[in-house]
Amino acid sequence: MTASGSTEIHVMSQTSSDPRFTAFAPRLAGTDAEVATLERIPSSLIIRVRGPVLGTVEAKELTNLAGPAIEVAPGQLSRVVIDLSKVTAISSTGLGCCLDLRRRADARGAETILLGLNEHLRSLVSTMRLERLFTLVDSGERLARRLAGAA
Repeated sequence: MTASGSTEIHVMSQTSSDPRFTAFAPRLAGTDAEVATLERIPSSLIIRVRGPVLGTVEAKELTNLAGPAIEVAPGQLSRVVIDLSKVTAISSTGLGCCLDLRRRADARGAETILLGLNEHLRSLVSTMRLERLFTLVDSGERLARRLAGAA
């Protein structure tokens, strides 16, 4: 647990001996890089995507990581935040991954927030009219205010 009261869950390797994390252990094929980290704070799950690309391979890994985490998160889950602030490019599969995570959050009654979209990604989301499905938040400061106000 951190000083702010949140719990950070780091993605562990597939060889981890801790069975609680086995399902949440994907890594990019041929690399040692984590796809994302998960952070659970009261009533929210924050998915911090590593970037810089959310392509086909990364999207599959992210779906395998975050999808089950949304479904089995203990207690009330009112928000799922997908932090894309380190993502500079996203494929159609990456967008599909975000939509799948939104569907899973919606099944739990949770709002889905896209955090930190750069100008290109914001334009893409707008062109596809996805802002109807997601709440868009520009910065971590705005997210903190939003979470504090809705906690």
